[in-house]
Amino acid sequence: MGAFLSTILPKSRRPSRNGALQAQQQEACRPRQTSHEAHPNEHITARNSVTSALHALPTELLLEVHAYIVPHVVTPRVSLHHHQMALRATCRRFHAILPGSDSPTQHWTMWDRRAYSHMLRQASFRTLCAEERQGLLADEKIVCCICRAAHAKRCFTPSERKKDPEKRICIGASGILQICPHNRVTYAGLLLQPISIRCNSAHPSTNTGPSLVRVRETEDAGRREIKVEVALPLCEMQVMWGKEKKGKGKEKLGLKCKVLDGLRKANWSVCPHLHTRFAVEWLPPLMDQNVALLEALPGWHDCSLRCGWGRWCPKHEDRKWPTITCSARNCDTRITLTRENRWDVSGVRGTECVFLKTERYLGELRGADDAKWMAQIVEASRLDEDKFLKLQEIEEGGVEHDGYGDGWEKLGRAFVKRRGEGVQDWEYR
Repeated sequence: MGAFLSTILPKSRRPSRNGALQAQQQEACRPRQTSHEAHPNEHITARNSVTSALHALPTELLLEVHAYIVPHVVTPRVSLHHHQMALRATCRRFHAILPGSDSPTQHWTMWDRRAYSHMLRQASFRTLCAEERQGLLADEKIVCCICRAAHAKRCFTPSERKKDPEKRICIGASGILQICPHNRVTYAGLLLQPISIRCNSAHPSTNTGPSLVRVRETEDAGRREIKVEVALPLCEMQVMWGKEKKGKGKEKLGLKCKVLDGLRKANWSVCPHLHTRFAVEWLPPLMDQNVALLEALPGWHDCSLRCGWGRWCPKHEDRKWPTITCSARNCDTRITLTRENRWDVSGVRGTECVFLKTERYLGELRGADDAKWMAQIVEASRLDEDKFLKLQEIEEGGVEHDGYGDGWEKLGRAFVKRRGEGVQDWEYR
C-alpha cells in the first residue's frame, strides 16, 4: 500500500521512509559502469605510474608533501589552500588519498576558489604563449596579455608585434572609447554588467533643451549589441499654429545657417572620424540644395530598423532628415537631424527645436578584437592630456602606420590642442 501511495500522492503527503532505505534504493536505480568500459584517461594513469617520480611516492610521503604546501605569508583574504587544490586535482590517485576541505560543509572558501581559478587561467595563458613561440597558432595569430587570447596581427600596432607575448597588448584592450568630454571607458569597463551609463553633466548647447548622452545594451532578434546614444539641441525657431509662413526661402537659408552654427558651437566628436566643427564635409546629403531642408517627412515614425533608429525612434509627431552613416570601414555610426515642436499652454505659439541625434553601435563585444569596437576607439595618446606629445610626433613624422584600414594613427582627422590654450580650443592639423 505504501508503494502504491508513493506513486500517486505528492511528496508532501507520501508516507515517511527510513533515510538509509531511500539511499539504498537510489543507489540501486543508479546506472553502473560495466567492468569492460575503461576510463578515457586510463593511459595517462598508466604513464604517470612509470614516468612520474612524485606519483611513485608512498602515501605517507605524499601526505607530508601536501601538509607543507602553504604560502609563506598569511594575510587576510588570501587563499591558503589553492596550491593543495592544484596538487589534489593533478591525477586520480592524488584526489583519492589527499584530504579535501576541512570546513564543516566540505567546500572550499570563496578565496580558495578564486585563487585556484586564477592559477588555471595563468597556466592556460602560459600554454598559449608557448604555442605562439612554437608556431602552432593558426592564421598567423599572436597573443594579447590583457585578453589572454590570440588575435590577428592587424589587431596590434607594429611596436606591439615586436614584444614578447607576456607583454603585448592589442589595440582593442588599450584603446579608449570617448563617450563625451566627461566620460571615457575601455573594453574592460564595458564587461561589467549591466551596461547602463548616463552622463548627467552639462554639455555644450544653445540652451534650447537638455541633452542626452548614454550607453546601453540593446537586443534585437536575440542579438545583443551595445550602443552610444546622443541627442544635442542645436537651435530653435518661433512658430505659430494655423498661420502660413512667409519668406519660406529665406527661412530655409536661415535655418541652414543656424544648424551649421549650432553644430560648430557644439564642438562634439561624433565618432573618431567625424566632428561637428567640420559638419559641412560630412553633411552634404542634409545640406544639398536638391534636398528640401524643411520638407522632411512629418508624421508617426515606424519604430523598426527600417527607419534607421530602431526602438529609439520618437513616438511623437516630429520631422526628421534622412539618416546618414560614417563612411569609415566597420564604423557603424548613424546621424540625423530632427525637428520637434514645443507648444505653450495655449497651443498657439511655440518653438521648433532642431536636435542632432547620433547612434554609435559597438558590436556584441565578445572580444576586444571586434571590428565595430576597434572602429570606435582611439589611442590613449590621442586624449586631451597627451595631445602635446602627439603634436610633436606628427610634426617630426614619427607616427607609425600599420596598414590596416584607415590605420590606427589615421582614424579620421587629427584635432590637436594648441599649446597654452583652453580645453575647448582646438586646431585642425
